[in-house]
Order: sequence, then C-alpha cells, then structure tokens
Amino acid sequence: MEPFDAALRPITMPRLSPPSDDQARFHADYLERIPIAWGWDLVADIPLPPFRSRSEFDRFLTHLREHVARSTKATSARSMAVVSEVIDEARTRRRPRREIPLTATELAATFIVNFPAPWTVPTLAAALRGAGTTMTLDAADRWTLVGPPRIMARPTPEGGWHTTVFDDKRRRRCLLDDREFVILVMQHHLQLGQSPAPCPLGWALGTRELTRAIPRAIASRLTDGRRGLTAEHAEWIAHQAICYAADPMSVSPADIAELRRLRALSSAQARTDRMARMSDRSA
Repeated sequence: MEPFDAALRPITMPRLSPPSDDQARFHADYLERIPIAWGWDLVADIPLPPFRSRSEFDRFLTHLREHVARSTKATSARSMAVVSEVIDEARTRRRPRREIPLTATELAATFIVNFPAPWTVPTLAAALRGAGTTMTLDAADRWTLVGPPRIMARPTPEGGWHTTVFDDKRRRRCLLDDREFVILVMQHHLQLGQSPAPCPLGWALGTRELTRAIPRAIASRLTDGRRGLTAEHAEWIAHQAICYAADPMSVSPADIAELRRLRALSSAQARTDRMARMSDRSA
C-alpha cells in the first residue's frame, strides 16, 4: 500500500457568491452548530461506503486512522480519542459477505474529524442509507432527507442547490453550493434523533432535561465503555453540560463545540445499537 500522503489529489469545489443576511442566519442555524471544515484538499483515492470488499473497507479505515493520528497531534479534543476507539471497534466488527456499510457511529466519526473523503451528494446518500438514514432522489432530481427536520433540495442550473428545511412548522430556504449542501447533510446526520440545543442561551435545565438532551452520555453514563465513549468521556460531557445549563457563559465556544461532537457520537451510537438489535431479530 502506498504511504497515505502519496494518495493526495486535491479536488476543488465551486463556490457561489458571498451569503446574504438570510443565508448567514441559515448557515448559523444549520451548517455551523458543529464546526466542519470539509471540502478542501479532498483525497480522491479514499474509497466510499458501502464498500465492495473487505480490502476497500480496510483502506478506508487506514486513511481515517492516519488522518485522526495527525489531527490528534494538533489537538487534545476528547472526540479524537473517541473516534480512535470507534475505528478500533470497526476493525473487529463482523462484516457481511456483500456490501459493507458504515454504521451511524462510524459515519458520524468521519464527519466530526473533517476526514477529507471525496463525498458527493449521491455517494453521501448511499452512505446514509447504509447507516439507517433515508435520503431519496425523485424524478424531478430533488433530494429529500428524512428528519426531523426534513430537508429538500433541487439543483440549480448554476450548480448550486435550492434548499428548504422544514423545521418546527417553519420553512427555511437558502441557496447553497455543493460544499455547503454536503455539510448540511453531515450536520443533519450528526443531529438526527436529538432534541433541540441541550441548553439554549439563558436557560437552566434540570437533571431530567439534561438526561433527555444527551441520552447515552448522561442517562447511562456509559460505564460499560464498550462502544466508543468511556466513563471518563461521559463524566466530561456531564460536567460540561451542567455548566452550560447553569451558566452558559462559563463554557468556552470550543468546549461547547466539543460537547456537541460527543453528543452527536452518543446519539449516532444509539441508532447503531438500534439497527444492530433489529438485524439480530431478523436474522
């Protein structure tokens, strides 16, 4: 196998004009909750799920491990340690004989570490289907992503996407370029199944509300440590969430972003576990 760096083949992504005020608000609400710096220096040789063979799956994990190792040297973020555990478990899990999908947890892990996989809308839709999320294309070339919130997008002649988010009985519309639309889909996967922001600015939530907001991290405390998030990570999440509820200004933006990353991983793991139970029952 070639060294990881030897496979670098940067891909440029088209950009539309600077966002308007409405677009800026849309970005803040739907594209920027978890910082995702995807779309630059993409690596064309990274295989994408569902994988056609075990070797493709192993190549993907090797690229991901190398990326996480480099990123870990530059940051002490707990989410990087969690992703490393997710990769270790992915290498040992049973693989079906045919196509090999990523689980919801593994897919979420690739998103939060800014893995430079060469995603396109169709390949991302295929990966989401393998992870248990429905993203469909109709006869009018319009993509629909199940929610909540539900997202619909249709391509423009200029190469962008007319995007509508159906959120809490409202319709939010925005014109996105390819990169932005891919990031919107990533954010949707990371937040799927969660309640709204665990502690909106100025709110003070009690223990029961926090338990519902971060189901695995606080409700179970993840004491078994079997699937990615250890008891130490759960303690940090609980501490930061409680601080955020009692005094939002006491938590830095970087820690809030880290809380959201770990919360996304815990939510994705709950979906992974649910799919595994359904698969066991149908076997």
